[in-house]
Amino acid sequence: MPSRARAASCVALAALMAPATVVVGWSPSVRLASAAAQRRRNVASAASRRVTPTAAYDHEVDVAVVGGGPAGYAMAALMSSAHGASVALVDPNPEGCWPNNYGEWREEWQRLSERLGMPELMDCVTREWEITDTFFGGSFGAPWDERTRLNRAYVQVDRQALKELLSNKIATSGRCEVISAKLNAKLVASNIFDNGIVHDSVGSTLTLSTGATVRAKVVLDATGFESKLVAREAKEVSGNWEELEPGYQIAYGFACELEDGLGPYDANAMTLFDYRTDHFDEGEPRVNQHTTNTTTHHSHHHSPREHCQSYRLPCNRHLPLDPAHRRAGSTLLADAENRPTFVYVMPQGEQANGRQKAFFEETSLVGRGERRLGFAECKKRLDLRLKHLGVKVVPGTIEEEEFCYIPMGGALPDLTQRVVAVGGAAATVHPSTGYQLCRMLASSTDIAAALSQELAAPSFSPDCAAAAAYRSIWSPSLRLQRDFQVYGGEFLMAQPVEKLRGFFSAFFKLDTILWGGFLAGWPVSRGAATRALLAPPRRDPPPRCRTITPPHRHAP
Repeated sequence: MPSRARAASCVALAALMAPATVVVGWSPSVRLASAAAQRRRNVASAASRRVTPTAAYDHEVDVAVVGGGPAGYAMAALMSSAHGASVALVDPNPEGCWPNNYGEWREEWQRLSERLGMPELMDCVTREWEITDTFFGGSFGAPWDERTRLNRAYVQVDRQALKELLSNKIATSGRCEVISAKLNAKLVASNIFDNGIVHDSVGSTLTLSTGATVRAKVVLDATGFESKLVAREAKEVSGNWEELEPGYQIAYGFACELEDGLGPYDANAMTLFDYRTDHFDEGEPRVNQHTTNTTTHHSHHHSPREHCQSYRLPCNRHLPLDPAHRRAGSTLLADAENRPTFVYVMPQGEQANGRQKAFFEETSLVGRGERRLGFAECKKRLDLRLKHLGVKVVPGTIEEEEFCYIPMGGALPDLTQRVVAVGGAAATVHPSTGYQLCRMLASSTDIAAALSQELAAPSFSPDCAAAAAYRSIWSPSLRLQRDFQVYGGEFLMAQPVEKLRGFFSAFFKLDTILWGGFLAGWPVSRGAATRALLAPPRRDPPPRCRTITPPHRHAP
């Protein structure tokens, strides 16, 4: 379609979607006729004129990016360095450090660096573990001390190194200015804000907290899921029969030095899940198990049982369970069974003083309403767990205390609006797992390419640019993939801990390409995600695994 005709069609579509004026007392037929006539006038008027702003601005750019997290910096770096666009990055705290630790599968991080054309991403890996451990004992006859080992490498991403990398890309491009300011704006109606943003037919004007003005052809919102700048898709548009509310992943964690090692956790493995609840048990104390390397490593091309092995750990000493621990366990066990949490452990290696260091985080995978936990509860459970396992924190060594709050699922952004949501604002967080960094960075390349093409069009239309960007983030196939992930999140948050342990034990016995594809949730792995939980098993499942029927939600 010629660019001028395409721009006119976008303007016409926007006019047709404008709300009709309703006069009380009119009949429906008169009201509809009046609305249709008004829309025809709007189309004719909009197509025949284009507003050309004449005011002077402090900054005039192709793209304004609002938000100083990973999504904002990634989009600013790609648009300025890879596509040559002029960019204004509005960051209220440019010198600040991003708060969360990021863990990713090494294979995915490597593929992501290739996708972005940034081999330096591999330099942002601060630690890696060749194997990944999980603990799902306590359900369907599995002993408490059984470990399931995944022969897949995991990495910890240095968040500060990642920010420095993207900041250097921005600086060396010479095309992006980082502005230390806030945008105090709130959407009050479709494409209308109470303050700070004004759209017209050729772009948008932003007024920042400093009083500075930014003129941009395209505005990107990277302020997170709870953004005030974007509208969410109505249930009628998404095809749902009720509003899709988000779930929340809540976690509390810290890094510390340890007096007597890691207990049952292998210093050479990343522990992704420990869903055991025996630290709440009133009965006999469980022994403290120490790791021995008894597993043979295999390539990812072998059978499921070869790269997912379960075995029991050797026992060497008993730990007393004091009366206070028993009392705490008796009051917390029922809650932990109904509102499960797990701990993941990132060993940080032996320090110069000879002590082991590790990062521990107690996590509620996803919850809503009464199943949503708070930080205090996660902290209490982590303290009980470490005490029961005999993992002793050296006083005064706690650092990097982390309070993690991640909205998951929920409605997608309204794909017809002018402001383009990216990252969490675009609901790219995995609705079942909370993984977000890889999916966000993977989608940023498609968004940047789509916007670059629109900016180069002979007759630029901001509405066409926004539509192209949203189409790249949420194509029909990606929407279907996300629907399946949302289903997974709804299923997981409804299960007690016994069924979660049984489910994950069976889940990780699938081929790596299947469970890995579902956990990744980014475009490179589409297809595998849909098969991951629906594919028939290749062999009979272990005796302790049973089929779990998810809760059904029927349309009225």
